[in-house]
Amino acid sequence: MEYVVVSTAVMDDMTLADGTYMGKLLGGAGIYALCGAKLWTDQVILVTGTGQDLYDRHKSWFEKNQLSTEGITIKSEYSPISILQYQENGERTETPLYGAEHYQWMEAVPREIEPHCRDAKGVYIFKGTDSGYWNEILDLKKQYGFRILWELNGDYACPQYANAVRSIAEGIDVFSINAAEAKRLFGCEEAEAVERLRSMGVPLVYYRRGSKGAYMITSREIQDVPGVQNLAVIDSTGGGNSSSAGVLYGYCEGLGPKECGILGSISAASCITQYAVPENIDDGLRRNAERLRRQMMEE
Repeated sequence: MEYVVVSTAVMDDMTLADGTYMGKLLGGAGIYALCGAKLWTDQVILVTGTGQDLYDRHKSWFEKNQLSTEGITIKSEYSPISILQYQENGERTETPLYGAEHYQWMEAVPREIEPHCRDAKGVYIFKGTDSGYWNEILDLKKQYGFRILWELNGDYACPQYANAVRSIAEGIDVFSINAAEAKRLFGCEEAEAVERLRSMGVPLVYYRRGSKGAYMITSREIQDVPGVQNLAVIDSTGGGNSSSAGVLYGYCEGLGPKECGILGSISAASCITQYAVPENIDDGLRRNAERLRRQMMEE
């Protein structure tokens, strides 16, 4: 496959603010990133561990959307489950049913990732700053020549990790972080955070600003890219993951920063207008994505 998504697949056990129980919906950073890339290419695969229960419950979604499950390793009878309780103010609580260690155990390790990277153009990774993990991944990058988009796990967006982030970022191609995370990471306000990101030397930084769109940051310029307008946002979960995967696709296909950002905005839009992931990533959704792409490039 040309594009490899490395992150988690979980089930979101969701209850809405009005008490409506939505069931165990397919979710996780890896699933949302997979959707964001699939909008633009069929050449994408998810590499992760999960439980037999998720596979049995949701394998039909993979089949319907012609998504390979060859990168999914069944590591347990039970997959990670996040208990999501939405509040009337729009906030939500999220609790891992089986705990953080079980969740982390499901993450793919470099030896599980390597077989899927040999022919890859781009690899999406949602991760913290584990130096051992990154040393192995960057060795694979040198060996096989793929490009990496690293979306920082928000738990590591703290000043004590800033030096580690900068060190790892020297070896990647695209760095994805949202505005709140960037300000926490560097302990400063937005203008300074943007300049610090710009100084890291990463070819492209994707600075996500939610409904305001994104900044596409290179050493030479900062481009302000809008989000998709007039969206009826239902649930913003997965917007960052899906948009980052869209940006990776654009970057690896040789598109300029603005168009990469537009692909990211459109990928996010496909995932935030319903709860959980799109049921069908079909020709209709793709035609609409291409229409939006042309429209936003002309504006």
